Amino acid sequence: MSSNSRIGLDHLGIEVPYDKFDTVIKTYTAIFAPLGIKEMFRFGGGDTGKSVVVGMGVPGKAFLWLTQASKDQIVDPRPAHIAITADTRAQINEFHELAMEEGLKCNGPPGLRVQSHPNYYGAYVFDQMGNNLEVPTLDYTRLGSLKRHAFLFSDTDSGIGINIDSRDLLPVINNHPVGFANRGSLPVSLRKLELQWELAKNQ
Repeated sequence: MSSNSRIGLDHLGIEVPYDKFDTVIKTYTAIFAPLGIKEMFRFGGGDTGKSVVVGMGVPGKAFLWLTQASKDQIVDPRPAHIAITADTRAQINEFHELAMEEGLKCNGPPGLRVQSHPNYYGAYVFDQMGNNLEVPTLDYTRLGSLKRHAFLFSDTDSGIGINIDSRDLLPVINNHPVGFANRGSLPVSLRKLELQWELAKNQ
């Protein structure tokens, strides 16, 4: 596949209960404002006889579409996990603060999520429908600020451990931004691995 491929998630659609639609639109507009996300399109409603559909996003790209269910329609109660990337940690902090002002429930305050990556910073809230809204950022420029440059991989069953120098591991980080390490590329054949690291105090 070409490195210029545009394959990826294009947009997400959410069905909102009839009586919660206006509140949800108001809430999303408020809490995602720090990211520059706003209502871009609105269709239906009124005399059209069609459901109201609102497209939210940034200039040139509406990627979050919310559709108002009919009055007698039962909406799937299973919640979704929706993550929208931020540019800065300040935006994440503001997102969470605004969400609390809107009365949403915190599902994780702003902070590092080192279980995913030592520089994965995010915040989580539940919206009025129970959806888990996340705003994260992953700053690769901070990789050099790791305090310890040797990583311990250990088998949780046998207790066998092996130290791997960060020079072997950092290319794996850069090539696999979602996961901290590609276990298949590690020079060990252990079934269960745990990664431990220590962050610099200034993070």
